[in-house]
Amino acid sequence: WMENAYDASVASGDAALGEVMALLAELGLTDNTVIAFTSDHGEELMDHGMLAHGHTLYGELVRAPLVLAGPGIPRGQRVSGTVSNRHLAPTLAHLASAELAALSEGVLLLGEGHATPGSAITQTMRGTWNGAKCQALYGLVKDELSFQWRPETAEGRLFDTVGDGGEQHDTAAAQPDRGRNLQRARRRTPLGGQRH
Repeated sequence: WMENAYDASVASGDAALGEVMALLAELGLTDNTVIAFTSDHGEELMDHGMLAHGHTLYGELVRAPLVLAGPGIPRGQRVSGTVSNRHLAPTLAHLASAELAALSEGVLLLGEGHATPGSAITQTMRGTWNGAKCQALYGLVKDELSFQWRPETAEGRLFDTVGDGGEQHDTAAAQPDRGRNLQRARRRTPLGGQRH
């Protein structure tokens, strides 16, 4: 039932977006309007034994769609690698010939000729970790790895997002240095990324 309800939700959002796009075309605004389609989070449908969102930092919750279209955006281009929604506002400001200096890291989500971040910060303040609820959890997705940790106990989980796309095999114990390196990289990365 939950999966069907979620699919219906996505379908209704898709239909509403179609209505907006049709209205822009009817008003002759398609060629001078930038469209940004995204979400702040995904949903877990028992992928890791839970429902809904906000309780973990697995891929099904932190991966979200991000589609940009309009003037100044290369048509049909897919940006490879990890990007973060923290770069969306500076990108939209740039397209409007404005600047958000306080938010800018020199990264624009415009494909070729522009740097891509290569990482995304994740966090939840109401996470579940080994049965404990309402925990602060932090994470970093970088270089085809996802590292999640609970700062109060220094426990961490490490996943290969390419070889283990479903994040079922925690390799943190076997590769403690990789986890520590990602944890340090997370501390050096400016905040403002995806939060749940």
